[in-house]
Amino acid sequence: MYRLLCLLGLLLSTAAVAQQRTVSGTVRSADGETLIGATVLLAGTDRGTATDYEGKYTIDLPEGEVRLTFSYTGMQPRTVAVGNRSRLDIILNPDVQLIDEVVVTAYAGEQKQKDLVGSYEQVEGDELLPHRPIESFDKMLEGQVAGVQVELNTGEPGLPVQVRIRGNGSLPPVRRNDVVASGQPLFVLDGVPLYDVSETNTANTPFSTSLDQQLNPLMFVRPEDIESITVLKDASATAIYGANAANGVVLITTKQGKTGKTQISGGVSTGFSNLINEVEYLNTEEYVSLARETLFNTTGENPADAGPLDIETDWPALTQRQGSVLNANLSLSGGNERTKYFLSAGYYKENAISRGNGLERATVRSNLNTSLSDKLNLRFGFSGGYVRKESFSDFGAFTYPPNLSPVNPDGTFNNGGFFINRPNPVAALAQNEFFHDAFNINNNLQLNYEILPGLEVRVSGGMDGYLQLQYQYESALNGSGRTRNGIARRFTRGNLQWVANGQLNYQRTFGNHHLNTLAGVERNKQITYRQRISATDFPSDQLREFWTVDEENIDADESNYQDASESFYAQASYDYDYRYYLTLSGRRDASSIFGGDVQAANFLAAGAAWAFTQEPWMGRLEWLNFGKLRASYGLTGNSRLGTYSARGLYGYNDAFLYGNNIGIAPTAPANEGLTWELVRKYNFAVDLELLESRLRLTVEHYRHYTEDAIYTIPVPLESGFTNIVTNAANQRNIGWEASVETVNTQGELRWTTRFNMARNRNQLTRIEAERFPASALNSRGLVVGQNSSVLYGVPFAGVDPYNGKPLYYLPDGSITDDDDLVDDPANWVPIGQGAPDWYGGMTNTFAWKGLSLAFLVSYSYGGDILVDGLTFTDGRQISFNNQSANQLDRWQQPGDLTDTPRLHVDNTLQYNSTRYLFDNDFLRLANLNLSYRLPDRWLDAMGISSFSLTAQANNLGYLYSTRSRANRNGIAEYRFEFPEARSFMFGLNVTL
Repeated sequence: MYRLLCLLGLLLSTAAVAQQRTVSGTVRSADGETLIGATVLLAGTDRGTATDYEGKYTIDLPEGEVRLTFSYTGMQPRTVAVGNRSRLDIILNPDVQLIDEVVVTAYAGEQKQKDLVGSYEQVEGDELLPHRPIESFDKMLEGQVAGVQVELNTGEPGLPVQVRIRGNGSLPPVRRNDVVASGQPLFVLDGVPLYDVSETNTANTPFSTSLDQQLNPLMFVRPEDIESITVLKDASATAIYGANAANGVVLITTKQGKTGKTQISGGVSTGFSNLINEVEYLNTEEYVSLARETLFNTTGENPADAGPLDIETDWPALTQRQGSVLNANLSLSGGNERTKYFLSAGYYKENAISRGNGLERATVRSNLNTSLSDKLNLRFGFSGGYVRKESFSDFGAFTYPPNLSPVNPDGTFNNGGFFINRPNPVAALAQNEFFHDAFNINNNLQLNYEILPGLEVRVSGGMDGYLQLQYQYESALNGSGRTRNGIARRFTRGNLQWVANGQLNYQRTFGNHHLNTLAGVERNKQITYRQRISATDFPSDQLREFWTVDEENIDADESNYQDASESFYAQASYDYDYRYYLTLSGRRDASSIFGGDVQAANFLAAGAAWAFTQEPWMGRLEWLNFGKLRASYGLTGNSRLGTYSARGLYGYNDAFLYGNNIGIAPTAPANEGLTWELVRKYNFAVDLELLESRLRLTVEHYRHYTEDAIYTIPVPLESGFTNIVTNAANQRNIGWEASVETVNTQGELRWTTRFNMARNRNQLTRIEAERFPASALNSRGLVVGQNSSVLYGVPFAGVDPYNGKPLYYLPDGSITDDDDLVDDPANWVPIGQGAPDWYGGMTNTFAWKGLSLAFLVSYSYGGDILVDGLTFTDGRQISFNNQSANQLDRWQQPGDLTDTPRLHVDNTLQYNSTRYLFDNDFLRLANLNLSYRLPDRWLDAMGISSFSLTAQANNLGYLYSTRSRANRNGIAEYRFEFPEARSFMFGLNVTL
């Protein structure tokens, strides 16, 4: 009997085992990251397992119809029928109701978004679409953040772009040597301020020259290394930065290592680019016909010759090419509970579509975070980079007459005749040089020590170093350097700044009361060096070094600048029961830039918020998940205007001779009363989350009042100077912003949308001396009551059908063709403004299984642009400039109705008329990105964590409010002087 029972038990257990089966797989987030510690349960039971460090799981299940439930903190749980599958890979989507998103804030580090009082907007690194063929992240902010405008006015890589947060906070320069405060926001990388090339140390110095081409230092921050970018807008968010926060602050946080096994990630992408919106020019037959007509209208005689008809040179084709882009990156990251690390290296190369132009960059970065003890933590970051930029000038080759040949019959370069004094661009490409070498080092070190629970001391420091070397040689073999036997120029621009900081942080909770405070001291020093050397009369075109030239043919200048600041700051944030919030912040800055009794200033701010949905009497509304009202007021300043603008400048050169000795003489006056620009900021906002938090909406209204704006005004010549830098003006920016985030669909197909829009109105309210344009070539002005980006000129009234002369409106409404009246600045009126009324962008992302599709659209409405009229000069310059195809529509005989005047050599060119003014209203498809991630079962078979393929198109095209006529040119063709390109990229990314 006993043996029988044992045999029966053995059979039953064998049957039970036979009915078990094993299922395995990987659990990931929607963006492809493995989820460590995700829970996997047999539905309806507490039997299950958890994923390992690779996001993988294995579970034994009974036979039959069973379901598994997958869950992870901050993610929506999923219950899935297993069926007869032995492998089940799962993607969990974020639960927008449970996620407490964190935002990087000034000095206080990360805070929950729902607890913020100030105006912060954060863009995650992957939302920047960092693999785009764009060399710097500031350009990638276009259309991403409400109230942030990125002015893309050139297709040339590597040059600085203007970033504006809530309009023109500082006055723009009207003339080339005007000294103004920088209008850029303050960029801070992992706690270290970055070099701002727009600081106007160059005015009234030898470096005030268009030949000194500044590069963009921000391109050393590789987009793939960015964890997040936080834009600080109102006073509550920015006042703690005080002296340089008037135009907003942009915090860049780079990636750090994460707990888990070491991950090695690499990617490479390559592609090509082509010209878009190409200007239509006259061909040889058209050009010769219009040139003859011009000469006939001018002299009354039929010209015998206007150049050959048997030469057809396509100058754009000779100076352009199909561009190419290569982007490669490699990173290593990982760590444990004690130490985490992140290492990366990147290489980027772009051959621009304009020959002789391109950019090559190599960067490295390392970030380390380690706990030295239970109370002491260390963070260290280092990055370095090198850039080589080619900057060949084609000397306006697009506009060269089409009936000129670039080569002689024997194949040599044609450097005679027309090209004696105007360079042959094909020859210049082969014979000239123009390049930059730039270097950057940035590092930061931070120590945190917990003195007591809730009380921490932090000591940090950092350094940012930048060096740019520019070399240009114009060969004696062509028209660019022929008359000087070769011309060489070398510019050196160096900047080193460091910052040191000591700070105490204190946090305490008393029941429903939460208090966070900090106080600190900060010191900053900046050293800038600039040098210019030029030389002529080289003994040989092959010897291009300065030592080969006689001393009397060398001209050189150099300058050194130093400035320092000391600051004390504090901030206190309090909330009661996560309902009522109050934040107070203050900073006192003292700067060597200013003199006398105005070296120091105080910047204070206060903000309050009410999370009204947390009130018990609100009850629970199914459609409204969260709501908060915010308001803030405060003061911020701006001191970024050049080191010695208040102190006065002296020049030492041979222009100041005393006998045979070189003397020193004042070149810019001192102004001991020069002080900070001050901006009073008011901000009102509402934050809403609706429909199970699938719709998030933020609407903000702001009022910024700039007082004592820094500007250059004229002074009596008896003073010995022509102008002085002073606090000359006031202006205001008033506007609205809206940001919307939606989760349109969830499940296997996930569709999300981010949309933003902004409306800003700027007005100059005071200026000590109004600035009007001095000539038709400069349309900018500063006049009380007008926008600070106002454009002045004369309204174009069309063409007189009787005689073909251009007609213009005078201020009294009359129409004239009198050139003297049109040239008189007294008859110029506001004709437009550079700043748009509305601007913003939208991003849509679709994810289905392993496929992901995203596209970014940006838009602008209400701005105007005056284009270069060089190619439609109505015959005045036709002997040496090809013309726009629009000139084919010129007036030819009485009765003709057209907007193009009669061709004549003596026609007056009124470049600041509305004839050259275009509405800069556009909708731009900035990027389209498609990616595919291989299934997990394939990845496991290959032994890798992730493998994805990408294809993208960048700058696909514009939809302008005014379309160009067929075979004619308009805003799309005239807008960019440097050719604009559309690019296509293909790549792969692998994580081991």
